[in-house]
Amino acid sequence: MKINEGNVFEAMRILLPEHREATVKYRQLREQPKPPTWDEQRLEELDRQLQEALAGKNPVRIWTFTGGEECAVQGVIVAVYADTLTLVTDEGISRKVKLREIAGIEAAD
Repeated sequence: MKINEGNVFEAMRILLPEHREATVKYRQLREQPKPPTWDEQRLEELDRQLQEALAGKNPVRIWTFTGGEECAVQGVIVAVYADTLTLVTDEGISRKVKLREIAGIEAAD
């Protein structure tokens, strides 16, 4: 049998159970979404958006990328620190967001 003929399932029979489990875990890790990486121009744009939202007390929607999932938080930014920002949601709840987890910012409607 030649593995390069495309018969992957036949080749899987010769793997040890431990290797099969490791292969499955490796594939799952590869399929997880990756956090965004920013170039210098995008970082400047995010910084400008944060400054405008903080100065004008305008409500914003912030997408965060945490633990392989993307979620949105909406509210008014009240403080920006070295590595986090604090915003108050529409329900009046204070939330801290890590700056490195921010995937995007836009003005809320």
